[in-house]
Amino acid sequence: MAESVFESFLTCSVCLDILTEPVSLSCHHSFCKRCLTEHWARQPSRPCPVCRRRSSKEDLDVNFALKELSISFRQKLQEDPSDAGL
Repeated sequence: MAESVFESFLTCSVCLDILTEPVSLSCHHSFCKRCLTEHWARQPSRPCPVCRRRSSKEDLDVNFALKELSISFRQKLQEDPSDAGL
């Protein structure tokens, strides 16, 4: 679970882990690409898992800024878990 504001920003609300291949919807919520794809496979109307707003996106483009932040945060956690709160 998220323990800091920074960590909560980088946490997928579907799997509750740090984002992997993050994608962002028009409602500005972000998820792991795989989590969102699997969620939408069960929900053909393609709602956002958080706010239920329908997405018109056909292709899920990776948000590279969030991806780099997630990678850096994971590395920071591995180096010093007590310093993850930034």
